[in-house]
Amino acid sequence: MQFTYFDDSSSSYMFMDVASFEEVACDADVLGSKASFLKDGMEVAGIKWNEKIIDVELPQTMVYEVVETDPGVKGNTVQGGTKPATLDGGAVVAVPLFVEQGEMIKVSPQTLRLGRLSG
Repeated sequence: MQFTYFDDSSSSYMFMDVASFEEVACDADVLGSKASFLKDGMEVAGIKWNEKIIDVELPQTMVYEVVETDPGVKGNTVQGGTKPATLDGGAVVAVPLFVEQGEMIKVSPQTLRLGRLSG
């Protein structure tokens, strides 16, 4: 089933069935680390059992904003090391040293690998 995630600022995560418009809550412990990759309006594939979502499948790649990371240092190159970066959903991923706060990056929530943005 296809669901759209929306943030209702409660203690659980809310999804809307795109076919029936039914709202379904999902506890944080069901989502685990996937919760930090959710964005408002994101469509996910969900598995529902006994009127509850028991798992969701995130898109293969998503674009996130880097909201916190250490500043880059002159001379950092693509072949250099990595540093942690917090994304706008709350997930923390390793990014190259030259990535700055405010940049948009493409991430695979399943593998935590970065992709390139065109342009």
